[in-house]
Amino acid sequence: MLVITPQIKPKEPTQIISEIQEKVLYHIKDMFQDELTRYTSILSVLVGNIGAEVAEKESAYRKLFCKTAKDSPNLSAAKVEILSKASDEYLEWNKAKAVEISVLETIKALKNRAISLNSERGITNNY
Repeated sequence: MLVITPQIKPKEPTQIISEIQEKVLYHIKDMFQDELTRYTSILSVLVGNIGAEVAEKESAYRKLFCKTAKDSPNLSAAKVEILSKASDEYLEWNKAKAVEISVLETIKALKNRAISLNSERGITNNY
């Protein structure tokens, strides 16, 4: 007998982040401690990955900036910066930074909800 098991494609980090952020946006008041903890843990792990991606994209932008300056020695630094900021590398770097900030803000919202839940139950804790 042949048994076929379906292959489950792993989710992209951005998809996981979007799903969690949507739940937080619309259902944070309905979440309980275990769910808040789980989402905070997942997002905390992803922040490290995002931080590495931000650094990688910033490096690509800086390399482009240096290459543009080297290839066009007659341009002022301000013009080189303008040309570099019009690049895909700069756009990708800013997108990655925005995702990182968004995840950090979502973690803050989850922690604030956990604090609120604990205060409703009379539990004091440091987060």
